[in-house]
Amino acid sequence: MSIFGNKKITTLYVILLLLICTLNLSACNQINTSEIEDKQLNNSIKTYLPLNEGMKYSYKGEGNEFASIKRKNMFIEDNYLQFTENNGGTVVVKIYKVSDQQISEVYKQGEFYEENNLISKVKEKENINQIILKAPLKVGNSWNNNNQKREIVSLDQKVEVPAGIFYQVIKIKINYKDSTNIGYEFYAPNIGLIKTEYRGEGFVIKSLLESLSID
Repeated sequence: MSIFGNKKITTLYVILLLLICTLNLSACNQINTSEIEDKQLNNSIKTYLPLNEGMKYSYKGEGNEFASIKRKNMFIEDNYLQFTENNGGTVVVKIYKVSDQQISEVYKQGEFYEENNLISKVKEKENINQIILKAPLKVGNSWNNNNQKREIVSLDQKVEVPAGIFYQVIKIKINYKDSTNIGYEFYAPNIGLIKTEYRGEGFVIKSLLESLSID
């Protein structure tokens, strides 16, 4: 007698097939998720702050007159980057130090209108103001700065800004010790910072990457 001639056996056979298919699909999903996570983890921290001298970022502002920013990479020495940020009201110079373990801000000065390379002097008396991004690149990883707590809340964000659509974006959540407001920063591989948000009661301030060029 054929196995398909018995209704009970046939029903069990169909259920068994469905169970096998379900298990296979679950395994495939696990593999795909693992591949995404492995691919993301293979992106080192340095991927999120390209050390390209002369690179210029232009950010469109929303919610505040000073949210529109012009950012320029001025000098690069070893694993140090000096850049300026111009928000239309003032120019701030910052120096970041990049390693396999973290991106840290080691210098910051407002009202900077010069073209001087400050990296050598900063190296002599280096002081970490804050850690921007820290290993391991895992959701839930968090660290404290002087007045804020930063946490990785996503490793695979799809983010659309005026400059285009970016994938595998790291999203950082920022909680401030002296405020209930919340900040977010978004970093794209091989590009760097593409978006910032600052949220409070009744307002949202955004800076969105609009264009990118290299001199």
